[in-house]
Amino acid sequence: MKTISVCMIVKNEEDTLERILKCVSDFADEIIIVDTGSEDNSKNIANKYTNKVFDRQWEDFSDARNYSFSLATCDYQMWLDADDFITKENIQKLKELKYSLQDEDIIMLPYEIMFDENDKPVYKYYRERILKRESNFIWLDPVHEVIVPRGKVKYIDIPIQHRKQKQNTPMRNLRIYQDYIKNGGTLTPRQMFYYGNELYYNGLYCEAKSIYKLLDKESNVLVSNRIQSYINLSDIYLIEKEYGKALNAICKSFIYSVPTPMVLCQIGRIFYENGSYDKALYWYKLAPSTEETDKSAFMNTDYNKFIPYLQVSLCYYYLGNYKLASVYNERALEIKPYSKIAQNNKKYYEELLNKNVSE
Repeated sequence: MKTISVCMIVKNEEDTLERILKCVSDFADEIIIVDTGSEDNSKNIANKYTNKVFDRQWEDFSDARNYSFSLATCDYQMWLDADDFITKENIQKLKELKYSLQDEDIIMLPYEIMFDENDKPVYKYYRERILKRESNFIWLDPVHEVIVPRGKVKYIDIPIQHRKQKQNTPMRNLRIYQDYIKNGGTLTPRQMFYYGNELYYNGLYCEAKSIYKLLDKESNVLVSNRIQSYINLSDIYLIEKEYGKALNAICKSFIYSVPTPMVLCQIGRIFYENGSYDKALYWYKLAPSTEETDKSAFMNTDYNKFIPYLQVSLCYYYLGNYKLASVYNERALEIKPYSKIAQNNKKYYEELLNKNVSE
């Protein structure tokens, strides 16, 4: 059996820290907590679960992660955040995983970061989660830190859930990038992608467009990052009602990959928002016949079927075909019977159809 050191960095995490430590204590052979300046009860909570609680002056995320890894003594190092959560089923799978680990360098696990109205995970991506200590992996980048994969990499379906109780400090990550650039740092293609995203998330659309356009000229860009940058750039043009530019931006993704459900829905959305419902139908109908196969991509499973069915329903509604609008809304309900939007649409379509019959 292999042993696992769980390594965490924390600061003012008293609201969620005990929740994840209860999960961790059930499978970890060692728990290491690096506190970067808590002023709440975080350290007292941590001390209930481990005697390995260390202080570290804050420099950046990679520095703190690397320090936590340097203190590990087990066969493998596993990182977690204080606002993560692991279900009982997946805790058991992690226990069993310790018996099946052999010579893998990296174990990639799904990271579920968004949940729908029924608490079902809908947005996830794979992260480098469990790493062989002897391989001496190093965290890179001051924010959105990463370990560059090498050696034997294995993907295993044991999801870790990211369940925030509080929002990050507004513009925190953006300021880290801006300070990095101000101090003479040069952005790698990966950093450019995440910097562009932070600009985009914070509504700085002109600046985000500039970064995404620079990224488009770079050669060493992860395909999934490149495609997401086209989606985000397309979104910005949609906000600006530049429909032609929005379409051009998203269609660039065809050069690098077959269209994914998210890409097809984005094209459908461009025509939908421009009032071209017949054209939007074509693209929305294609989405359920495709799937995202790139494990490095950000995956929103709602785009596989639920969103396209819902949008096809709306297109048919605006085209005056209430019967087909109802049919596709029912398909959306089959996937998510608890969806308030689809439930309300159902009532509305039934009223329209009954009214047409009576007339």
